[in-house]
Amino acid sequence: MRLRCAMLLALLAPLCGCGYRRAVIAEDHLAAGSAYVAKEAWNAARREFAAAAAARPRSAALEARIGLTYDQAGRCREAIPWLRRALERQPKQPWPVPAALITCLERAGRSDEAEQVLRDALVTYRDNAIALNNIGYMAADRGVHLEQAARLLRRAVKLAPEAGFILDSLGWCYFRQGRLDDALGLLGRAARSDTGNAEVRYHLGMVEQALGDTRAAAAEFGAALSLDPTFTRAYQALTGLGPGVAPPPAPAPTPTPTAPLMEQ
Repeated sequence: MRLRCAMLLALLAPLCGCGYRRAVIAEDHLAAGSAYVAKEAWNAARREFAAAAAARPRSAALEARIGLTYDQAGRCREAIPWLRRALERQPKQPWPVPAALITCLERAGRSDEAEQVLRDALVTYRDNAIALNNIGYMAADRGVHLEQAARLLRRAVKLAPEAGFILDSLGWCYFRQGRLDDALGLLGRAARSDTGNAEVRYHLGMVEQALGDTRAAAAEFGAALSLDPTFTRAYQALTGLGPGVAPPPAPAPTPTPTAPLMEQ
């Protein structure tokens, strides 16, 4: 029996070793390709990524990493086929993969395809509140496919009804849709649930301003700045209300990025 097991292991060892070697080769080519992307040596990067994919021809994870590398470099044309293949091979990718594909398709003017990715996300991630929130907020913050984004976000709220950052996402989507009363109610709940979130207070201020209540808007922008003194958009919104509404705070020294797409 022991002899048979030893013989079987001897037969399998080369196969395991071959797979390991292919993985190492793929990682080497992926690292080289990423380095070429950083140098904007696009032809060299393309060759290295093709070699990585040839070493691991059915790896959705590898394809997704290549697509995300191109996306982060602003090369949507190159990112789209890699991201699409990754999702076709393995639909339940981490949420940045469909989010990046949606963004790239929008930038490429392929809006219908982007909307279809959003529809697919509602099915693929229907039980994942974080993924639904992050993908839905990404679309809402850019002002694209707002009805599809709202569907994702309503599902996320249903899964996590007390999560302030998800209430904020849906409220912001409603603001983008012009549903100001609905937005006001949701963002008020979000502010009470997530008291330390400057982004929520900024969003609430934007809704108050759109409703014509400039003093309430000023109070919310001021609250956002008290939570994050470097919040440039809140500072700009507050000073944009005019000098008679509220005393302007000290200028924000550094800008903050757009709202985080995940819970902090």
